[in-house]
Amino acid sequence: METADIRNPEEHGHKAVAKLKHVQACLLSESQYLKSTGLENVELLHQAAACLSLGDITLKTTFLGHILKAPLLIAPMTGGFELGQQLNQRWAMAAEHFGIAFGVGSQRLALLDGTARQSFMVRKWAKTTFICANMGAAQLLQGDGPDLAIRAVEMIEANALFIHINPLQEACQKGGDINFRGMLHAIEKIVVSLK
Repeated sequence: METADIRNPEEHGHKAVAKLKHVQACLLSESQYLKSTGLENVELLHQAAACLSLGDITLKTTFLGHILKAPLLIAPMTGGFELGQQLNQRWAMAAEHFGIAFGVGSQRLALLDGTARQSFMVRKWAKTTFICANMGAAQLLQGDGPDLAIRAVEMIEANALFIHINPLQEACQKGGDINFRGMLHAIEKIVVSLK
């Protein structure tokens, strides 16, 4: 299946256009994070006689039964159009190379529009990677929410489901979902159905 082309996202509806605008916004200088991490306030005490081997120090960790080389996740962001597919492919390859987790962007578009599905299919580039499917909490409130969640996980052969809770973002975007009433109950139903 073809994915929505970055040159003509309008042909694939306002959701593809919105995803493209998210990527474009991230490229603007005014969207860059300017706050401090706070690490300049942390002072590590030098311990020259720690009596350890640097070879024993590792960032490796286990997360939900999956071994990660570092406790990092390439956070979900995009999919549904040509550039989104390219970004997902590159991020998935990086996650596989570095042994860290990866999550795709919201799969709502792919579940509603089959032409967007291919841009989320990253397993072929990340065969051993811990991959997270992604659905918005607002979509999970719909009658078929648990079914959508299961379909999202199965679609990309994911290890887990990432549920993004973003009422402020939704309220600020044209056509965004504004009903989050019952969200925790909907998430509970999905957890029970995935067991």
